Amino acid sequence: IFTRVQNTDRRAGSVITECQYARFCTVYETIVIGRYLNQALECVQDLDHLASAETMVQKSWLFALLESSLSPVTQDSMRKMLGNWLMSTDIRLFSHAEEFATLLQKSFLPWATQGTLFTGSVQGKTRDMRCAHGTRLSNFLERLLQAHLGRDDIYSRKCIVNAVLTYLDANKNRIVPIAVIYLLQGLAKGLQAESTACMEGDSLELILNLSRTTGYPEVARDAMLVQCYKLSQQVSQDAETYGEHGTEKLTASDAKLEVLSKQIEAFKISAASRFESDASRSSRWQSLDQFLTELDTSRHTSIQGDGLLMAIESLTSILDKAGVQSVDAQKLDRAFDGVWNEVERQDYPRDVLMFLPRMALHPTCVSLCFEDDTLSVTVLEIFTQLQRLQKGRIYLWTPIMKAYRTAMVSCPAAAEKFGLDEFIIQTANNLPAARLEFKLEAAAIQLLSESEEIHRSYSDYYGEYEEVGHAAFFDLVNRLSEINHEMVSEIYDRLLKPWTKQRAPIPIISRWKATTQLQVLLILSEQRLRVISTEEAQEQLRVLLKVVAIEPLPRYRFLQEWIIARIVLNHPSTGDVVLDTLSSKDHHSNPKYLGTLVKIALMIACQDTCSRDFAARTAYRLVALASSAKIIIRHEAQWSFPILWDYAESRGWTEIKSNPACAALNEYIRSLERFAEPPAARELERLDPAADNTLTNLLQGRYLRVEPPGEESIVSGDFQHLWEQDTVKRSTTEALPLGQSEEPAQNTALPAQATQQQSKESARTEAFAALQTKGTAYLSASDASDSTSDITATRPTPLLVVGSLVDNAYNLGGLSRISEIFGAQALYIQSPHSALANRDFISVAVASQNHLPIIDLHSDNLSTFLTEKKMEGYTVVGVEQTDRSVLLGSEACKLPEKTLLVMGREKEGVPANALGECDLLVEIPQRGVTRSMNVQTAAGVVLFEYARQHQG
Repeated sequence: IFTRVQNTDRRAGSVITECQYARFCTVYETIVIGRYLNQALECVQDLDHLASAETMVQKSWLFALLESSLSPVTQDSMRKMLGNWLMSTDIRLFSHAEEFATLLQKSFLPWATQGTLFTGSVQGKTRDMRCAHGTRLSNFLERLLQAHLGRDDIYSRKCIVNAVLTYLDANKNRIVPIAVIYLLQGLAKGLQAESTACMEGDSLELILNLSRTTGYPEVARDAMLVQCYKLSQQVSQDAETYGEHGTEKLTASDAKLEVLSKQIEAFKISAASRFESDASRSSRWQSLDQFLTELDTSRHTSIQGDGLLMAIESLTSILDKAGVQSVDAQKLDRAFDGVWNEVERQDYPRDVLMFLPRMALHPTCVSLCFEDDTLSVTVLEIFTQLQRLQKGRIYLWTPIMKAYRTAMVSCPAAAEKFGLDEFIIQTANNLPAARLEFKLEAAAIQLLSESEEIHRSYSDYYGEYEEVGHAAFFDLVNRLSEINHEMVSEIYDRLLKPWTKQRAPIPIISRWKATTQLQVLLILSEQRLRVISTEEAQEQLRVLLKVVAIEPLPRYRFLQEWIIARIVLNHPSTGDVVLDTLSSKDHHSNPKYLGTLVKIALMIACQDTCSRDFAARTAYRLVALASSAKIIIRHEAQWSFPILWDYAESRGWTEIKSNPACAALNEYIRSLERFAEPPAARELERLDPAADNTLTNLLQGRYLRVEPPGEESIVSGDFQHLWEQDTVKRSTTEALPLGQSEEPAQNTALPAQATQQQSKESARTEAFAALQTKGTAYLSASDASDSTSDITATRPTPLLVVGSLVDNAYNLGGLSRISEIFGAQALYIQSPHSALANRDFISVAVASQNHLPIIDLHSDNLSTFLTEKKMEGYTVVGVEQTDRSVLLGSEACKLPEKTLLVMGREKEGVPANALGECDLLVEIPQRGVTRSMNVQTAAGVVLFEYARQHQG
């Protein structure tokens, strides 16, 4: 009995193993040969099972599948899906470490180190920049190594580490530096838990070779040195691991390792930021005369090399101590000219450029520009060139902006000479932002800052974040009326003009539009409203109502509504314009506009300064709009009414509370289930135009999270940082106060790791679903055929399809697709060259035209063509509803093997002259009342019946 049970178990195990290998073959065909992304996604559970310990399929089979599917010939979307799957799964290599190392080197790492994957996944602001792909890649290597820390896994660890290091050594100058850094970080973190050295001498040589790589930017070089140093601590110091001549190799490696260690020790020495003023540099020259004398006697060699930075800091210190009256403008011009020539000669070194704006735009220097035209030309030239350089060097934005703001606030008379109006407009239209390559450097700095022993921050490389420069810009705009009140209206009009020139239909996203434009407009509007008359405010309101009426993007509409509400709050009599427009009968063709007017009226009605009459008129209008036939209007009114009711109740306004229609509507809306759970967008778009009228809410408010979301340009802490270092007095008449920042919203999304674990459990406990195989269905047909010829060269049937009467490119694409699927020998259409280039044809044909001969046949020549084909033995079959048509599928409907199928026009069908040439007319049986079907659908039905009769 025991032997019988053993044999039964053995047979059962054999059946299970055979089934799993058969399933693997289907998965392989689907992913590697079929390459349809949607079908590959259905195979994820199978891949999870293949990666688990429960599978009977050898891991080398899975690695062969991945190696093939991750090769460059596979489409990017498929490689990305499989690469991300591999990085998210946990794989035990067991005895297949060499095969996995081959997979890493040949397929996975060439895909994973593509620059676009890193640049396309950078997230966050400069101060906390992260690269999502790099993090996933690093975590993958860390998990992989930590899963093989046992004594039995030593060989697996060596294979993984050597595969990665060998690939990096061979490709370090061909892949983006950030990829090298993340891979090294993954290895270092994965080996941290190793109690003994787990790498041999060859690995150390590879690490040291990487540490001596040249041509990398400063940040990338430092980050790579740190990771190389961490890895070097895991290398065995046993000479035997170096193979032949091990002692000599170990001695040579020790010398290189000592160089690396000294570089790291230099990092550990804490020093003041290189972008802070240094007393020794700023005291190198004590006066302008001393500086010019040495400049002349040394023939400008005194400011070469490190002397250039000393010159800039010394001149800045001299200007700090001296007044306008004690500085000679002509001498200062000579000094500036010499310094700037040296800056150009040295090709604009970063350390020098960071200090240059404070010298060139020093308030004393700016004031002297009114006394000497030559100095003015020199300073303006330096300022212009700095702005040009800043476009490719985002780190220059903050020092330039801070110095410019200080100059304009300290010397308001220079606003026109230094182009303050143009500067504000250009910045509002295009707020400086980091380029992708710089974002990757910022992400590398984050890796350096996370190191406990070797700490490097952003300020060590690039000074202050660009957000501090943004804060300086908005602070300058916020106090513009103190500097030049005439510019307020001028800049406001110039910024608003493009918005008023739009014509419907307007695209949701326009390249020339920016959130910054409307943010600046709101700040300027606040300053403007203090000095304009009610009539001017009313005109401003009417213009903005026209702008908001046609604006499609929710974020822009929100800011425009905010500006309009502030106009009414500052000039209450203009509120009648809003109510009159809301009561008009001519706006139901634009329901979004009416919804906007409802929001604005509600914001105004819920203010303490609002009159009872305005609130009552708003409430009565909402009652009517709550039953509007337009869903947008109806919903906006229904969401708004309870808010107004609560406010009226708190104020004791009986005009609203005692009104039966208002009371009934309020009761009805509150009884709705949806009322208790408002959509997230409702909370994000809520605004109190009085309490929320702050810089913080303007620049980092909740409205920026409304779809499509925008980025916060700055946070309130950036203003605090700016003001702490300020050399100018805080404004007492600012347009908008700073305000308090809100707590960040909690992320309610499920952790990715939990979701991933659930997916794996599901893969192991549930029965696998059926897999789509339409992408590889042709394989079975090819295998069943005795012929070994290319299936694209010889079509499987003599069937011919004629679509010359069909005009629509969409339908022609469908005919191509269905004809190729059922093995037709050829498709005849009119003007195939133009049809095949048509976008509609291409979208429906899905490349079937590449596998099916498509031949030109004009409809005028159809009768002659049919006659010729009849003489060749073809039977002409027309698809049409006539009095002598036979039902498709009936006994009387026998389709000959050499069938020529004629499809009719979309509306007219097959014309009489073509019907006369047909040997057989077929009609598709129908059960519904619709009298006909689409031409490509009809062709599919007939071709299926042909295939059933002749192909089984």
